[in-house]
Amino acid sequence: MNLLTDLSNSKPTKLAFIVNPLNINSNKIYIEPFGIDTGSLEMQLIDLKSKALWSEKFTELKSKLEELEVQKCMYVKQQKWTALKELPRVESLIFDTWNSLPDCYKSCLKLKTTSYEPNLSKLSKAMQSQRSH
Repeated sequence: MNLLTDLSNSKPTKLAFIVNPLNINSNKIYIEPFGIDTGSLEMQLIDLKSKALWSEKFTELKSKLEELEVQKCMYVKQQKWTALKELPRVESLIFDTWNSLPDCYKSCLKLKTTSYEPNLSKLSKAMQSQRSH
């Protein structure tokens, strides 16, 4: 149960990092499950922030996501459901931006590409052993 609590508590920070790594405090990211060296991540974030090309990509991503939300709201208000379905997916915009980064930002990229696979049988046994109210 502790692991689930830890992951759920850190989820908003990870999401903020994925969309905008330029304004995140690396000390607030729970990176233990990902096997990332904190020092390496901090150095890569500093380098990422200092390079105009890469920082502009994330600034542009933030603008695109804001515009996308405005478009979604307009289409919903106008009940244009077909147009709503044709809008680009948020995940696609995020991954396109991350995929444009060079491999030298491996620690940053590892957060993007990591695959967390919980031990479902262990978690379900823990849930089954809890008494109902």
